[in-house]
Amino acid sequence: SEPIKGPDSLEYFYAPKILALAERAWASQPAWEAMSNSGQRTEAFTEDWSRFANRIGQIEMPKLDHLSDGYNYRLPLPGATIEEGVLQANVEFPGLTIRYTTDGSKPTSESEIYQSPVEVEGPVKLRVFDTRGRGSRVVTIK
Repeated sequence: SEPIKGPDSLEYFYAPKILALAERAWASQPAWEAMSNSGQRTEAFTEDWSRFANRIGQIEMPKLDHLSDGYNYRLPLPGATIEEGVLQANVEFPGLTIRYTTDGSKPTSESEIYQSPVEVEGPVKLRVFDTRGRGSRVVTIK
């Protein structure tokens, strides 16, 4: 459990998690839970996760941005690596925007958008942004 110090803190810690809880509570038992073949089970689970993550990032989080003047949910951090001078990045929920800088500054809602692998030199700072322009914490990749 997390220490909750008011409505904003509650939304920050629980808004994304409550969507997953609601999905599991209202959805029927997924077929992959009963599969005995671990390879097939993993493949079916991965497909279900992909559908769920896309629905959260592309449909439900944008709704939360506009309901009741917007919810203060936690934005996931971007995942990123630099291999042979090429930055590769992703985010847990597709539909959110990854922005980055290469000059050492903190990424803002006006910074370059990451869309595909890009050649970089030196450290890169990345943040995830929602449809309102709110940003996640900064991740620095060297």
